[in-house]
Amino acid sequence: MSYQSSHDEFTVEKALLAQKNGLISDWVQALLHSEGSDKLAKSLAEVKPIAIEIYDFPLLKLKRIDGPEEKIEHRLSPDIWEAQVSLLTNKIKAGFRPAPLIVTDYWNYFEIADGNHRHEALLRNGITSYWTIFLIKNKKGHEYLKESLDLHEN
Repeated sequence: MSYQSSHDEFTVEKALLAQKNGLISDWVQALLHSEGSDKLAKSLAEVKPIAIEIYDFPLLKLKRIDGPEEKIEHRLSPDIWEAQVSLLTNKIKAGFRPAPLIVTDYWNYFEIADGNHRHEALLRNGITSYWTIFLIKNKKGHEYLKESLDLHEN
């Protein structure tokens, strides 16, 4: 069984349903392909995670890897970054709920593989936690996630 998608499928509710039905990996792939992130989709598909889990997670515990900052992994033009984040910020302010963030431990713990613009726009709207899909390949990464969740709940 595979996940069939359309653009209105990339909501938090649909991600939670895909998780419940054992299709979250397919849902992530469909989301990435719909955004034109085929290279990232391929890269994530090449690694077989030990866990794919979705949680409402503190945004400040996630590491953004795209942005206009001088010392960021994938530096983007400040003008393009701001235009995209501002658009999303306004949409969220008007009630739009973006797709969950996608985070991995493939390279470093809690790096945002997809959703860097969404992350910034959520923060600008005063949102402190949001639905995040974790693709975990390392046992230590999974332990780190569980510890972070325990700290968040207490």
